[in-house]
Amino acid sequence: RIKLFTEREKRIKPSVDTKILVSWNSLAIRALLVAAESLDFPEAAVLAQDALQFILDNLVRENHIIRNYHTSTESQNERQIEGILDDYSFLIAALIQAFEYFDDWNYIVLAKKLLALADEKFFDPDAGVYFLNSKSESQVLGRIIQVSDDSMPSGLGLMPLNLFKLGKYTENEEMLSKGLKVSERFVERINDYPGAMNNLMISSTPYIRHPIEIVVINDPENLLNAAYSSAYLSHRLIYRWNAANKNDGRPEWQVLEHRTNVDKETIFICEGMTCSLPMNDPESVSKYLEQVYKSKDKL
Repeated sequence: RIKLFTEREKRIKPSVDTKILVSWNSLAIRALLVAAESLDFPEAAVLAQDALQFILDNLVRENHIIRNYHTSTESQNERQIEGILDDYSFLIAALIQAFEYFDDWNYIVLAKKLLALADEKFFDPDAGVYFLNSKSESQVLGRIIQVSDDSMPSGLGLMPLNLFKLGKYTENEEMLSKGLKVSERFVERINDYPGAMNNLMISSTPYIRHPIEIVVINDPENLLNAAYSSAYLSHRLIYRWNAANKNDGRPEWQVLEHRTNVDKETIFICEGMTCSLPMNDPESVSKYLEQVYKSKDKL
C-alpha cells in the first residue's frame, strides 16, 4: 500500500472545487444554529458564527453580495459573480436565526439592509414576486421565477418567512404586507403542486395562523433558554428584553406591554392577543408548552 500510494502521488491530482458559495453556506449556518439551540450544542453555534462573519467580511459589499469566494486571490479577483436571490434570501434567514440565538440586534440591522437590496434588485411590486436574477443583469434573455424546491430550497419560497420575521422584529407593516402578497401570489400553484413547494408553504403559515411568541424578560444569562429551545416550535418568534439590550436599537415591541416590570427572569408565552401568566422557572415553561402541544397540535 505504501508503494502504491507513493506511485499515485506522482500522478497529476484531480482538480478540487474550492469555491465558497454564499447560498450554500447560509443554509449550513442556519442549520448549525438550529442544532446548537435544539441540542444544547454551543460548538455548532461557534462554527456558524465564524462562517457567518467570514461571509459578511468577504462577500457582502455596500450595494450587493458576491455569490462566490475562491481561496486563490487571483481566482477571486477574476471570477467574482454577483449574487442571485438565493444568496440574499438564505443569508437573510441565517442572520435572523443568528439574532434569535445570540440576541445581537446588529444581525437584524444587516438583514434589513440586505432585504432592501433584494427588494431593489429582484422584487417586482406589480407582480408581487421576487425574480431569481437581478434586473440589472444584461446577459440574460428573460427573468426567472423559481418558486419550487429542487436540489436546493427556493429562495423565493423562503422570502415570505424572512419578511414576516423581519416585519415583526422591526414592527414594519409594509414587510408583513409584502410577505402576504408574495404568498397569495402562488396559492393556486401550491394547491396544484404542494409537494414541490414545501418552503413556500412553511413560509406562508405565519400569515394563516399566529406563531408562538416567546417573551423573555430580564434573563441576560439565558437561564430559561433550555425551557423552550429543546421543544420543536414550528413557527415562533423570540423577544428578549433586559437592561443590557433594551438600548441597542430594537423597538419596544407591543408584545412587551405591561410585562417588563418584573424583578427576576421571566417568560411569557403568547399567541395572537393572548399571553400566559408569567413563568419564572424552566419546568413551568416546559409544562405550558407541553399543554399547548397536546391541545392545539402546533409544535
